[in-house]
Amino acid sequence: MFIVVSLLVATSLVFAEEQKLSWKDDDGLEVKIIKPIKKEKCTIVSQEGDVVEQFYKLSDKDGKEIGSNFGKKPYTFTLGKGQVIAGMDRAMTGMCIGEKRKVVIPGHLGFGSSGRERDSIEKDQTLYYTVQLVDLFRAVPGDKWETEEGITIEQVIKGMDIAMTGMCEGERRKVIIPSDFGYGDEGRPPQIPGKARLYFDITLEKLIKKDEL
Repeated sequence: MFIVVSLLVATSLVFAEEQKLSWKDDDGLEVKIIKPIKKEKCTIVSQEGDVVEQFYKLSDKDGKEIGSNFGKKPYTFTLGKGQVIAGMDRAMTGMCIGEKRKVVIPGHLGFGSSGRERDSIEKDQTLYYTVQLVDLFRAVPGDKWETEEGITIEQVIKGMDIAMTGMCEGERRKVIIPSDFGYGDEGRPPQIPGKARLYFDITLEKLIKKDEL
């Protein structure tokens, strides 16, 4: 049996920069890392275009909580695409998974002159956040495993073999494959490091049976 399948795969990239524990940029954004992640355990750092899962707590200048999702479902957004306030996009950039930061966001990088009435945030109000990066997903170009003959399902990784069993033509699935069912300890350098989880978005475009060849 042969299949033709298109996919995207997301994976981890190696972290290679030294961390600073605190800084303030030219626009007044202040960041302090309160839970750093050791370099050897930080296999990926957040960057523009990543889909990130975030815990946050928003407080006023006196420490009174305005809102929080710690202990609840993480908030998900795409980093650097304007889906959150500008200061949050900046504050969440360069983070390791599990890292926690305290962030002070000046009004012009927050809700600006409009404020946010439903949360009692006044115009140009400075925001005090505690944020944690729960997880992130980064799409990298995957193979379009398509030839004139298609490919046999046995030619792909074990996890893909399992994931595509029982699919119908035109069906789409999102799949998370642990490293043991993917490329294992060695990975597939340079894009896929060892022990990487793989995130696939797969579509079964056409199924060709042997007797149809």
